[in-house]
Amino acid sequence: MKKRIAAALLAGITLMVSVTGCSGGGTEATRKAPETTPQGAAASEETKALSPVALEGVDLNNLSPVLKKINDRGTLIVGNDSTYPPFGFKDPQTNEAIGVEKEMATAIAAKLSQVLGKEIKLQFESMDFSAVLSSLASGTIDLVCSACTVTEERKQIMDFSDTYLNTKDCLLVLDEKKAGYSTLADFKDKALAANTGSSQEKRANDLSTSVVSLPTTSDAILQLKAGKVEAIVIDNIVAKRYIFNDPSLHAFEISDEELAPVDKAVAMQKGNEDLKAIVNAAIAEQKEAGNIDQWIDEYTEIAAEMQVGS
Repeated sequence: MKKRIAAALLAGITLMVSVTGCSGGGTEATRKAPETTPQGAAASEETKALSPVALEGVDLNNLSPVLKKINDRGTLIVGNDSTYPPFGFKDPQTNEAIGVEKEMATAIAAKLSQVLGKEIKLQFESMDFSAVLSSLASGTIDLVCSACTVTEERKQIMDFSDTYLNTKDCLLVLDEKKAGYSTLADFKDKALAANTGSSQEKRANDLSTSVVSLPTTSDAILQLKAGKVEAIVIDNIVAKRYIFNDPSLHAFEISDEELAPVDKAVAMQKGNEDLKAIVNAAIAEQKEAGNIDQWIDEYTEIAAEMQVGS
């Protein structure tokens, strides 16, 4: 199995990743997921007593509310929908959450460690997407790393990092019925499915008066195969992952003129500009290194080999 794409951890920084709800077992899957903890020996006392690295926009003597909580507890709590491969999914053998977004969260925790001058652990919480957003609002989690789409509505109630990925939505249909669709208008008022609380749910409601909102993509696919819905509004990267293992599915691509591409970013509570600066710095490093595209390719392949969601 291929080794994970290394997160951009600076020399001397060791990150201990703790994941809520994972078994932590060592059973080999068909393809073992890349390691998400840093390479090398356990953190020494020297790495636990780091010297802070200055970052514009961060005043260690005047931390914002959420960054202060992270600093005080020594842990970054991130929410993720782990039913959305390749962005988030669980290794079926170990039940450990893995994927693109965990890699991103790991890189952010490493950058926090660097800027705050202390070890910041990662607590990666798996939940339905609607629960991810409500947990951010309540302060139960610090960040949303869950392929979160930037929308004007969401900007009213939360802040977003810089964009780290630009994607498009598509409609997932049964391959045997694909000839019946040629434009987006063909889906008007058809029975559609989408994940609860997602931007795709809103798009489905804009397109049809008959929308089934479901907690997971796997649930939506079951509804599609049972003939209860005509299509699923879904991110095209996620759609490709399901089609890889299931030739009975087909992704109906939509032109930019009919449906504009969307931006993906990390979400956080408003009023935490210093935390945003740190997150943006971590994202910039990963983009410059070309890691995000590599993570997408790698975890798409891993999820397919593990038959996640099949």
